[in-house]
Formats: sequence, structure tokens, C-alpha cells
Amino acid sequence: MTDHDKARVAVLGRIRAALAAAPPAAVVVPRDYDREPLSGGGDVARFAETVAEYRAQVTRIDAAAIGATVASLVPTGGLVVIPGDLPAAWVEGVDTLADNPAHKRSSLVSLSPSGERTIRRMLKRERDSWARGELAVSPQELRRAVATLRSVREHIAARTP
Repeated sequence: MTDHDKARVAVLGRIRAALAAAPPAAVVVPRDYDREPLSGGGDVARFAETVAEYRAQVTRIDAAAIGATVASLVPTGGLVVIPGDLPAAWVEGVDTLADNPAHKRSSLVSLSPSGERTIRRMLKRERDSWARGELAVSPQELRRAVATLRSVREHIAARTP
């Protein structure tokens, strides 16, 4: 054991002895703050400053431009996980995976209508191609399907105790 290790052990031992001699009093955490959901416009500047600390990008737009802005930010073939109650107009034309905590484990998520159409189209082409003895799914569609299935698996894993 080096001198550094001995010193560390000695200091930690003294701290443990001091804490054992005088255990800390229970801490009471006040819970009297407002727990109601916020309503109104909120403080956009404060929100932008706060999320900027996490390297998030804030784009200020009019409400009418939400759908187009979201669609422009999602890469082609991208899949977005959204809250179940998100207005459909905000993600129109975007493949989504809606979170729905009320569902049972076997059906924790649901796809957007366009996501369902994509999966159905791929499955039909796959069945038809298998019947002909060939593979019809394009590499891009296969990547989208794999990404969708991974998202579903990760979502289910995150919900499983």
C-alpha cells in the first residue's frame, strides 16, 4: 500500500468515525410547492437557456409551422417516439412510435398511420417475393424496419421492471 493509499484510508476512517459518533438528523424536504401543470405561454427564453445547457437546439416558430418544422428535422426514414396525446398535425408525414403507458406490456407502443402503412407494405411485398422465391425489400426499407423493431424492443425493455 502506497503512502497515498494509507493517507486516504486514514482520512476516510476519521470521517466514518465522526459520522458514526453523531448520526445526521433526518432531513425534512418541504413539499409545499405548486404541483399543478403550467398553463399559458411560459417563459420561452428561460426554457431555451436551460435546455441549451444540455446542448439542445431551440427553434422558435409559429404554431402553424410546427408540422413542417418537425418533418424537416427528422431524417428520411427516421422514426420518432412521441407522447400518445401529441397532436397528429405536428408529426404529419413522419413515422412515429407513440408511447402509451396504459397499454399492457405486449402492446406498449403503437405506430403512426404512415408507420403502419410502411410495415404493411413491406410485409406484403415480402410475402409476395417469398411466394416467387425472391427477396423484394430494399436495403432502405430493411433498415427502417430494423430501426422500428429496435425502437419497439428498447421501449419495451425500458418499461419492463
